[in-house]
Amino acid sequence: MSVRARIIKVGVAKSVEMGIISLARFFSVPLFLSAWTPDLYGEWLILYTLISYFTLGGLGFGQAAGNQMTMALAAGDEARADRVYQTTWVIVLILSALLMALAALVAWLLPLNRWMNIALIPESSTDAIVFLFAGYVVLGFLTSPAMSAYRAVGMLHRGLFWTNGGQLLEFGAMALALALGAGTLGVAAAITASRLLLLAGLQLDQLLVVKRFRPCLRQASRQEFAALLSPALSFAAYPVGNTVINQGIVMAIGGIVGPVAVVLWSSLRTLTNLVTRLFDLVNQAFYPEVSMAFGAGNRELVRRLHRVSCQTSFWLGVLSAAGLLLLGPWLFRVWTHGKVELDMGLFLGFVALVVLRSLWYTSFVVPSAINQHQRLTLGYLFASVLGLGLSVGLLYLGLLPSLAGFALVEVAMTYLVIPKSLSLAQETLPALVAGVLTPPNPLAVARMALGRG
Repeated sequence: MSVRARIIKVGVAKSVEMGIISLARFFSVPLFLSAWTPDLYGEWLILYTLISYFTLGGLGFGQAAGNQMTMALAAGDEARADRVYQTTWVIVLILSALLMALAALVAWLLPLNRWMNIALIPESSTDAIVFLFAGYVVLGFLTSPAMSAYRAVGMLHRGLFWTNGGQLLEFGAMALALALGAGTLGVAAAITASRLLLLAGLQLDQLLVVKRFRPCLRQASRQEFAALLSPALSFAAYPVGNTVINQGIVMAIGGIVGPVAVVLWSSLRTLTNLVTRLFDLVNQAFYPEVSMAFGAGNRELVRRLHRVSCQTSFWLGVLSAAGLLLLGPWLFRVWTHGKVELDMGLFLGFVALVVLRSLWYTSFVVPSAINQHQRLTLGYLFASVLGLGLSVGLLYLGLLPSLAGFALVEVAMTYLVIPKSLSLAQETLPALVAGVLTPPNPLAVARMALGRG
């Protein structure tokens, strides 16, 4: 399959994924608010942040292994790709067992209702929800070897087909549970059951289609574990930083301002993050190709992929931000059934953050796709901790001033990422800027990705 075909297929699959996730998030707010009170929904959102924290238990091994398997096959080293796959299975199983044990201890020992200011959800339900959320995350961990296998052989689009189906199934399970009058525990059980079905279908398909990768453990290697350790832990630093600042501020708002303010903040962040989903679409379409090109030693193709992907993301971001400014207030009013009052200043602040993110987010694909991202993700973690401290301190002045900590993170990452990506792609800043600021032609994007223009 050609580079063009792979990029298009992954791009289409990610477009479908973006549409499913965006629509699910868009409709989930009115579904929850029509079934529950805003206060109960706010408490659910506070508990739901635990999923982000539990996800950190994956420690980045799935992504690092996917990169290594892809580069190994591109370089013709099939034996190493097999060793990495089986080593990943051992790591994932161990991490899953540890996470479930940790969740049991958290539910048993900690007074979560008091610590998280939860009054409407009974303590027994909170404990059960914590355990279900841990299971939900573990089932996600167990999909990572299969997704790495698809990606290594240039079939990431097939894996995305399965995960897209899983997203639809999860939303349907959540909506059905709410329609049947389920409470927080019932909804948590429904979405966890849907993910179990996804794992079963995905793993069976991988074994039938990508037969070279089998989940036996005979070739698991300590050497491969050691090689994956540094990039994996560094990958983990990114979601840690993301969770620290994004979920940390939600908890701070819940404790300082109240659950209704959490709904306002989370709703606006979800609305403006629709643009970030467009960036993710571009990133995932080009990500496997960067790994393959670098593994094969084709630095010219790496440079072209970097320039075209950054150009595409920048213009998607500009146009989407403009669309949000025009339609955002109306969408927010319809979305929340008028139960949550729009803070226009806060909305504009979130849109500005999206524009700042467009300056570095896609460029980060180059170092991250080849496991040379360690300094950058640690920088993101450090900036996120500082940003959270700044945001919480400014929260006493209002929600809008608290966005300053988020702006600090975006500026810091622009400073760190761009020079690293330019060095790896053997690109100059003036050439990159000139390419990015030129409005893209869809046909030219495909030609340049193939190294023909």
